[in-house]
Amino acid sequence: MSVLIQRISNTKMTVSIVIGLIISSFGLPGLSSSTAPDCLALIILYWAMLGGDHGPRLSTVFVLGMVVDFLGGQIVGIHALKYLCLVALAVQFSSRFRMSARLNRTVFVVLTVLALEVISQGLVSLYFGASMDMGRLVAVAAWGMTWSLVEFILEKNYSRVDR
Repeated sequence: MSVLIQRISNTKMTVSIVIGLIISSFGLPGLSSSTAPDCLALIILYWAMLGGDHGPRLSTVFVLGMVVDFLGGQIVGIHALKYLCLVALAVQFSSRFRMSARLNRTVFVVLTVLALEVISQGLVSLYFGASMDMGRLVAVAAWGMTWSLVEFILEKNYSRVDR
């Protein structure tokens, strides 16, 4: 059994990344900044996992992270580092990810985004003396569980073929 990656529309990828950038930078109405989702991270992870050679480039991901930091008024470079780590993990595990069941993919995404949030908050607390926000970690885990919804909205771009 092999997995064949289908053609990915650059327009669809660009539009979804721009929408994720807007949501991640300005948040959603009615949600505080500590519980707001990082939709751009989930979208970048989706396209990096399923995009293959057509996924987002590292330079693009770095610039997107810097834009989110500037627009959100946060420490510059934290989101850029988080997004670069997401793409690196996506490239490493993309073939296993495509072959796994939906529940396994969701658990992988939740654990990955949670681990990256712990690392980024740990770096901030180490260098700036801020305490780690446990409410933020719970919110990140909760928003990571929306992975199935992200997959449904962006559509699967792969199929399984028996040989």
